[in-house]
Amino acid sequence: MASPFHQQSLVRKLIYFGLIVALFTVSILFRTSAYPYSLEAQAKALEMRDEDQGNQVELTESALRLSLTGSRGLAVCVLWWTAIEKKKRMEWNEMELIVRSLTKLQPHFISAWIFQSWDIAYNVSVESDRVKDKYYYITRGLQLLSEGVRKNRDNPDLRFTMGQYLFSKFGIADESNTLRSLFEMSCIDPLERNPNRFRKKDAQGRTVINTAEFEEFCRNHPNLVRRLHDKLNYETADEIVEFLDQNRKIPSRFEEGADDLPAGASESRLKAAEDQFPILAPRSEYATKFNLEEPTADQRLLPEAYGSYDLARGWFCYAQDPLPPPEPTAIQTTQVDRRKYRIPKRPQIIIFRAYPARAQDYVADYLQKDGWFDMPWRLDEAFEGLAFQNPEAGEGRARDAWERAHQMYKGFGEQNGLYAEPVELQNLEAQAAKLYEAVPDWNQDTFPEEVTEDKLPTPEMKRWGDAHRFLFRYRSFRRLTNYPHFFYRTQLESTPEAVAARRLFYEADYLKKKGRAPEAILKLYDDPRGVAVWRNILLNNRDFRADELIQEESYELQLKYLQAARDVLQNRIGAKGLEALLQVSQLLVRGTQTSPAAAEKWAIPPSVVRLPSQLSTPGEVLTEPVIRGPFDVLDKEGFPLIADDAKEQVKNRIRQTTYK
Repeated sequence: MASPFHQQSLVRKLIYFGLIVALFTVSILFRTSAYPYSLEAQAKALEMRDEDQGNQVELTESALRLSLTGSRGLAVCVLWWTAIEKKKRMEWNEMELIVRSLTKLQPHFISAWIFQSWDIAYNVSVESDRVKDKYYYITRGLQLLSEGVRKNRDNPDLRFTMGQYLFSKFGIADESNTLRSLFEMSCIDPLERNPNRFRKKDAQGRTVINTAEFEEFCRNHPNLVRRLHDKLNYETADEIVEFLDQNRKIPSRFEEGADDLPAGASESRLKAAEDQFPILAPRSEYATKFNLEEPTADQRLLPEAYGSYDLARGWFCYAQDPLPPPEPTAIQTTQVDRRKYRIPKRPQIIIFRAYPARAQDYVADYLQKDGWFDMPWRLDEAFEGLAFQNPEAGEGRARDAWERAHQMYKGFGEQNGLYAEPVELQNLEAQAAKLYEAVPDWNQDTFPEEVTEDKLPTPEMKRWGDAHRFLFRYRSFRRLTNYPHFFYRTQLESTPEAVAARRLFYEADYLKKKGRAPEAILKLYDDPRGVAVWRNILLNNRDFRADELIQEESYELQLKYLQAARDVLQNRIGAKGLEALLQVSQLLVRGTQTSPAAAEKWAIPPSVVRLPSQLSTPGEVLTEPVIRGPFDVLDKEGFPLIADDAKEQVKNRIRQTTYK
């Protein structure tokens, strides 16, 4: 028989075991019961469960995190350190594996996804020499970030960062034209861009271009072919086909080896949505408001000329959905329901909301830079010697893109209190003026927080207070977002006159790049739809021309015009004629009453030489003839069309470029 001591010990153990079972049972019931304050109900209400925080939940990852218990922090620190060491040793594949493990342990730590994806897309990619390899690591960084988007539901920062990467890596990078071309190739079925499709044997057994197949490819993908031809100087069809061959194996929306399908296969197979590149943003409510038909991952054919800025616009629109509704009269976002809405950490929310329209502005701008104005592309002019059945490919889309950008900026302004019709604005300013008369201590710079309801005793004064709050936000946020510049620019760039003028300037740059005669270049500038129209646009739109960017662009245009004019003079009158013209210019500077007889003698238009009243430094010693610039005029108020600061900025940039 057991001793009393052993019996007491056994009783205590039974009691402890019973208490453990009872407490465990109570905790299970408290966790899973339908009671509103149970753990399950609270976790669901606060969205703390994995299935509430993300759209993609993996059992193995959850099991791994639970098995580490309290040592997960130590494991995470070791993985971060190891990833950094692997990067130092340029062991990229091992680094990516460690990063993947790291994000599995920290699936809801937003900074981990942003930093590690940035590290791969930026730091790792620049270590590669070939653009093709840089493109690969950029895609890997974006795919890692897209995984973070799927695992963190309704997170605006991750969605916004996707758009930012597309902005900077494909638009601002040194090899942006090549990267954008590879991006568009990733959207094309590998069977369609298979280089063997464009080659055939002629009667002598030589490999030549299959003109019919090449023409069909150009018509289906004119943006890609034109960029390769105009921007990357692949001037022949053979060179373009060779580019397609060299970059045949790249990340794409289609399965690997899809171009090795059996003979007769008409199309390749799409990858699963999470494995595709480009990674298309899901449809967003914000895009629907602006009638933007953003494509989705299950869509085989993307819209023609769908590029990186179009995709960035889709992600920026998708990032707007979790945000609270705009508050047109509030300077700072008021308290919001965090279970329903999200506030981005960066940048300021008003700038965050402007990015969809900003992306559309880039879409329009780059259509212009690629030459898509108001006319299709002539294949017969680009590829001489090839007989095309239909020599026109693509269509001018710049004007439509600018109009959409203007609509988006107007809608963004209306929603966020940055835009008001002139009559409405005058009414608001009149109401605010009455408030300042009633309360002398207040003026237009008074912070809205000081204009409290208790200081507005009557309904009429409350309306005045609302007008003041709206106007304060209106002025502050228009400056912060540079809204007037983008609003007026998109409005004017969408006019037929501006589009036609921009096309002539593009054609002039293209002719200069090809080394054509300066007479042909100057003829484009002097076209009645060219420089003269642009000068009138600047003269008649003060808000538009006041922007620094427009000022600098216009001065760069003037310098190109003047260089073409000098080259024409050089060809027309020779060195002796230039010397005579220099003497005439010097006499004009000194104020001597002399008509430009030398200019007339050499058949030079009199408008080329400046008149004495237009020279600001009498007695100046000239080293070359003074040629009048198209924008060397004064506006109605007597101010120069282009400010001296803008001119100096352009000159400094040219000097720096020349020095490099």
